[in-house]
Amino acid sequence: MIIKYITVVFCVVLMGIVLIANLGYAGSVFSFLRNIPGGDKTGHFFLMGMFSFLVNLGLLCKRIRFGNIKILKGSLIVAFIVTVEEFSQIWLQYRGFDLGDLFCDYLGILCFGFIAQQVIKSNFKIMALHDNTRHPAVKKLGWKRKLSTEKQDY
Repeated sequence: MIIKYITVVFCVVLMGIVLIANLGYAGSVFSFLRNIPGGDKTGHFFLMGMFSFLVNLGLLCKRIRFGNIKILKGSLIVAFIVTVEEFSQIWLQYRGFDLGDLFCDYLGILCFGFIAQQVIKSNFKIMALHDNTRHPAVKKLGWKRKLSTEKQDY
């Protein structure tokens, strides 16, 4: 449950960053990024990647099927929001659409979505081993707790 609160706080921070940029204050607030080579693109990668990571964790990495392809629901939601936000910059006075920013956003979403999957998989295995089999995701994945009579390797 705490991941949902962290996600909400992160969304508020992201909305603040977007608001600062939309009002034309990004140059003064984020001037330190100019000194970092690729700072803007790196920021896009990590901010949208972390957004994707948190949303995917909150949704337990549920997937949507498009034909033979399964896509993380959280990554799809974040990609939609990011695409709309980036294209909206076309009509804003202090902003400008940048395909490079959008590419870095998508790359971050993809990479951090994969990391979220690995975290969820490892946590479900741990939960199953500690008899937390009431969790619906553990039941769905079919993991079972080792019997206490089995020999333990330490």
